[in-house]
Amino acid sequence: MADVLYFPDGGHEVILENRRDALRRVLDERLGRDTAELFDSVLKEVEDELEELYTSGKGGDDYEKISDGYYNTLVDVRNELSEALRKPRLNRKDIEAIFGDLNRNL
Repeated sequence: MADVLYFPDGGHEVILENRRDALRRVLDERLGRDTAELFDSVLKEVEDELEELYTSGKGGDDYEKISDGYYNTLVDVRNELSEALRKPRLNRKDIEAIFGDLNRNL
């Protein structure tokens, strides 16, 4: 699918090629080589930072660890509610404490 860049002077550019290459070309043609080189430099920095994050293991979320945390929270709430329901009378403060813990952990 083609992208279209609209310029303040009323001109436009239809992008049919690689978007990064096209943007670099437009920057070079419209704002000069220095701007295009700055664009390349910024892209390189971002790519290097992303590479560092993913190779160091610090990038991205550990979805399994996150889901385990939610699961454990729900199991704790289930156990606490089960214990509260076993009592002959419901204690409002116990139920409020359980929901308070749930709200803090979620």
